[in-house]
Amino acid sequence: MKVAMDGGVLCSPPGSRFGNFIFGQSFIKTFLEKSDVGDSRVYTFCKTAFERAQVRRLFPHFFTGQIAADLLFFKPDVYLALAQSLPPYLPSSTKMFFFSHGLSFFFYPSLYRKDYGRLMRQLEKGIRRADYIVVSSEKVKDEFKKYIYPKKKVVVLRFGVPLDILRFRGKRLSKENIILFVGKDQKIKRVDEAVSIFSQLRKKDKSFKLMLAGVERKYKEKNVFSLGYVERKELISLYRRSKFLLVTSLYESFHFPTLESFFFGSRVVAYPSAVIPELREHVFSSFSKDDIVRFIIENKDKPSLKIQKRLVAKFNWDSYVASLVKHF
Repeated sequence: MKVAMDGGVLCSPPGSRFGNFIFGQSFIKTFLEKSDVGDSRVYTFCKTAFERAQVRRLFPHFFTGQIAADLLFFKPDVYLALAQSLPPYLPSSTKMFFFSHGLSFFFYPSLYRKDYGRLMRQLEKGIRRADYIVVSSEKVKDEFKKYIYPKKKVVVLRFGVPLDILRFRGKRLSKENIILFVGKDQKIKRVDEAVSIFSQLRKKDKSFKLMLAGVERKYKEKNVFSLGYVERKELISLYRRSKFLLVTSLYESFHFPTLESFFFGSRVVAYPSAVIPELREHVFSSFSKDDIVRFIIENKDKPSLKIQKRLVAKFNWDSYVASLVKHF
């Protein structure tokens, strides 16, 4: 079997590597090592190499012609559109999987004024051309079935714990009174809500710090630290030290920081709009700031969560790849 895939997710430059990069890095590595499907070809815009795949580096000005010609001769049985980017041509016999990473732009178009048109065109093309749509949670599947296209085959595959943090399995933690927020400073993430909750908490407990990873904007509130973009090494250190993760997003289709925080024993407090069913079991969710503040105070001295083993068993890339290959 021949498999071609879009490896553009690996080309995010340092300083802008977020969820899609983590997904691509973990998925492609595991797929090439564990799937045993035969010939694999990865298309990227950057220099990269894999032991078990041919890499085709594309150049933006010649992208259309390059990839069309290559796919014509390679004739893959399967094409994986990992970053929602579609080639202009695929052989009629090729089965295409379109990976959708959420529909926040669909439900909140006013927050995506610059990108809404492009994202909708991308989605419409994916729905029209794909044999399968791959999503990360039952929540997104339900949204596709209810609001987008009920007849399309939608496959739910849970992301795994990112490979780069698995080496910390079983390592000792040193927790501090840190509340961590992880995300870009976008309106959909509602950073101001997180700061508002923290300000309310400080009226009752001044021992906490709020660390805003991914946020450049400075806040006047005391003990609120805007860290800007945080590289993975530093972010992992923050996870290991933080007692709580605070999530105030209007929408999340999965949310790696929740999974990563659980891995490191942190408690997660979130608005219900930011919680997917697969992760709900261990999240304290409420739209009430009073309830969130109360939960943090009541749990600040409790031991870290001990769910790492169960988490890795439920969320792992080997299972993700094996489940995907069954649909080939």
